Amino acid sequence: MKAICVGLAFALTGCAGDSPERQGGTTDTQVISFPEIPTSDSIAEVEARSDTTEVFSDTFEPPPDLSDTSPEDAEDLSDFKTETSELADVPDDIGPSDTPDEPADSSDTSNASDAHEVDISGTCGDGTCDPTENCLSCPDCECPFHCGADILISEYLEGTSWNKALEIANFTGLEVDLEGYFLWKITNGGGWSEASPFPLTGRLAHGEVIVLCHELSLPGILSRCDLPSDSGTFEFNGDDAVALVKDDIIIDLIGEEGPDPGVGWSVGSTEDATAEHTLRRRPERVDGSPDWAQEAQTWQVLDRDLVADLGAHSFAARCEREVEPDPICGDDECNGLETCASCSEDCGVCGPSAGDLVITEVNFDANWFEVISVADHALDLSLLELRGSLDEGTGTFEKAELLAPLTLIGPGDALVFGAGPEPFLDVPYTGFSLDPSTDVIEFFQGGAYSQTIDRLAWDAPMVEGPAWSLSFTATDADMNDSSSAWCNADPSPGIANATCPRCGDLACNGLETCETCASDCGACPIYACASDLFLSEYVEGSSNNKALEIANFTGVDVDLGSYAIWKITNGAGTGWEGAKKVALSGILRHGETFVFCHAASSTAVLERCDLVSISTTVTAIDFNGDDAVGLAGAGVLIDAIGQEGPDPGTAWPVGDTPLGTLDHTLRRRAGVLGPNPTWGSAATEWEVLETDEFSGLGDHQSGLICSP
Repeated sequence: MKAICVGLAFALTGCAGDSPERQGGTTDTQVISFPEIPTSDSIAEVEARSDTTEVFSDTFEPPPDLSDTSPEDAEDLSDFKTETSELADVPDDIGPSDTPDEPADSSDTSNASDAHEVDISGTCGDGTCDPTENCLSCPDCECPFHCGADILISEYLEGTSWNKALEIANFTGLEVDLEGYFLWKITNGGGWSEASPFPLTGRLAHGEVIVLCHELSLPGILSRCDLPSDSGTFEFNGDDAVALVKDDIIIDLIGEEGPDPGVGWSVGSTEDATAEHTLRRRPERVDGSPDWAQEAQTWQVLDRDLVADLGAHSFAARCEREVEPDPICGDDECNGLETCASCSEDCGVCGPSAGDLVITEVNFDANWFEVISVADHALDLSLLELRGSLDEGTGTFEKAELLAPLTLIGPGDALVFGAGPEPFLDVPYTGFSLDPSTDVIEFFQGGAYSQTIDRLAWDAPMVEGPAWSLSFTATDADMNDSSSAWCNADPSPGIANATCPRCGDLACNGLETCETCASDCGACPIYACASDLFLSEYVEGSSNNKALEIANFTGVDVDLGSYAIWKITNGAGTGWEGAKKVALSGILRHGETFVFCHAASSTAVLERCDLVSISTTVTAIDFNGDDAVGLAGAGVLIDAIGQEGPDPGTAWPVGDTPLGTLDHTLRRRAGVLGPNPTWGSAATEWEVLETDEFSGLGDHQSGLICSP
């Protein structure tokens, strides 16, 4: 990340690297003309035009149209990528040409329509800030106080070949956590709902920028880039809309959703400005917006591949925010970040919130129960009510009369409520007795913040016996409504029961079985053999992390010589008959798996692989979320993920996950008895796991008990 030249400092002293004329000189009129960029179909040659402009100077073939292609899907671009890799021989010191052209005569306006002109005319030094001047160009102007509401895109580079970059600036006056921010891209028209997302991470200080670029950009860009990436987000062309998004809301953009604009969008008076140009945000603009019609007027259109200011953006404004002093707990003022939870001395003791109290033991013979506080601070219970079941006829609750006042309860402390004479009771009551067959115990907070704190209700015994105890692992107001969290209790209060079975705690104990809790005890075994080999795991992860796992639970060893992996790219009209195919070989023994993966996968994937794609002609493993893959035996499709037919767009749904085949690991559910070539029913046979989840790859647990 690089520092921004803030407007006030520049107005007084200038920015480092600026020419002496710009820092202190006075000029009447200065017109900077940027000659029209050559548009030959065969070459694109760009040269430096002045000693203050930095551009690339080299000659190379222009790239193919990447509008419908990503590196992961670019099966026909291997020759192109080989050619562009030779650009590494271009010198790193991309800068002014050794023999620059003579600067254009600013008085010659005969070809004005072919040039981008920036008119900074005005009489700098006359003490008047003219409309054409700002605080960056002339000390006559004072930078206004204006902080941005959020971060924004400050520079955009859509240049030759893979030269693609975006600069994001922070002029909010505050450090910004980039968690929750994304870049979205729409390829060749469409809606934002179809955009491919790219997450941002880290923190961006006020006055700094972050530059993101394509990893195949030339060195002059890479030297300024904070995050080079091979993500498809940075393969934009002029007709691809790009947006900066926070919490799924667009806060800035270049282009807009809807039909493909053709070559690019207009910016100001420049047609197709988003293609083969550098766009730099005007210095007076400190905020973005989701309105492209408005934002299209806030950019300067510069020559293609101009990178001189990439990584150092200037704003014609000053941003100063008062920093609220740290609160002092104990000064008798509840202010700043203080709350009743963080400083009860100043803000008072908090009343309980929903879930702060949990009923943990109930003894029906002795008619008492225990409640504990799971809050991390003291609670004021003075407004707490204890009540029982609702009388449907009268609409009133059975309400207990507390015989001792409720005051405070500390974190982790317990109170015992009861109707009996036991000396250990903290709060005796009258008004209702407990029934093990059906009853309700409810703690209700009265007053201005009326709410239920915990409610335990049952229409049948949680467990058999006169006393119940909640497992210490289930001390949660939501969990104590489940009978699986309770067990027979010791008749004394305050003794936590460590062995209560609770489905989901990953311990198979108590009364749990595979029938009642498969998540703790595992799936019940199925005494059967699979009908054939089947796909058991699918990895469509970040970058080139791609893998397929094939499992054999047939009861016999299988020769893979008659099997193959098939792939349909982007819903190709040829269907499975025209699929890319990779033949398999070797023997797959009963109970074992075979893993096929992409050669550029991460080490965590490669160390689990049995077959690695090492040839650029092997494309069946280069799948994305919208590419159908299948397992074929003897030339017949026997298992599939996805289906032939139209391109689904981004991905196919899997179970309740709308984009299940994109950026997920899929694992075949235990108990699947064999392959299924019909995706409509096969889509329910998979568990959807997180991106880049590889822990089970190469070791499938089928739940089948098959004797060879």
